[in-house]
Amino acid sequence: MNLRRLFPILLLLLLASACTKNATVPADGVAHPISTNDDPDQRYTYAGLPESVDYPHPLSLLAYQGFITAYDEIRGNPAWVAYRVFAVPEYISTARPSRFLTDENTENRISHDDYTHSGYDRGHMAPNFAIVTRFGSEAQRETFLMTNIIPQRPALNRNWWATAERRIARDYSEMYDQVWVIIGPVYQETGGWIGETVKIPSHNFMIIMVEEEGKLKMMAFLVDQEISGGDPHAMYLVSVNQIEEKTGLNFNPFLEQAFADSIESLISPDLW
Repeated sequence: MNLRRLFPILLLLLLASACTKNATVPADGVAHPISTNDDPDQRYTYAGLPESVDYPHPLSLLAYQGFITAYDEIRGNPAWVAYRVFAVPEYISTARPSRFLTDENTENRISHDDYTHSGYDRGHMAPNFAIVTRFGSEAQRETFLMTNIIPQRPALNRNWWATAERRIARDYSEMYDQVWVIIGPVYQETGGWIGETVKIPSHNFMIIMVEEEGKLKMMAFLVDQEISGGDPHAMYLVSVNQIEEKTGLNFNPFLEQAFADSIESLISPDLW
């Protein structure tokens, strides 16, 4: 057994009491948990992994080379995904896999075919381009695991969301050197399902954090599933507190409470 690979998995379990299982390597060798000794709270997030406060279901924490996901077996989606990008001298990419991949670390085994003819795209949370250009082709394949995917309408996924991903991967990483991102779904109780296994979100959230001259900047979006592709991004700016209220999650738990209360109540006046 490779002890260097086992150590960070044990560390993740100790850090996340809400998690129910370890991120083990599946038999087909597709997915590989992180293989460094970095603290996951710092590797993927600016101020700690999101905490479950009023989230209704248990979550399984699965960490991979370029992102970390808190997976909800009941809804068949991640509750949140976090990743970090940084400036790179050039953008080196490889061809996308032709199919999405079942994550063998899960019990419900959501597959590529579960979404077929559903009217929804398989929407990346940690994006293909941002991850492959920082971590390489193996990490890129991990972004195609279904534990990194939620249902998104084509107009949202291929337009509004894709544009935001490009800004983060290219513009913001060059402007600010490092960018921390947390994304995920928001639900309504009356929302539908794909089959009986995947809950359809009513909205998607995105929280972006950077430092400018040593000071934290934060920008958050709450985006309706049914938007038209050309809607301006600024229309969907919200506060982090609003997202916390709708998800039952606590973001940035390592921030000093008074500071967190202040900055997370603000709505960015415009796009960066």
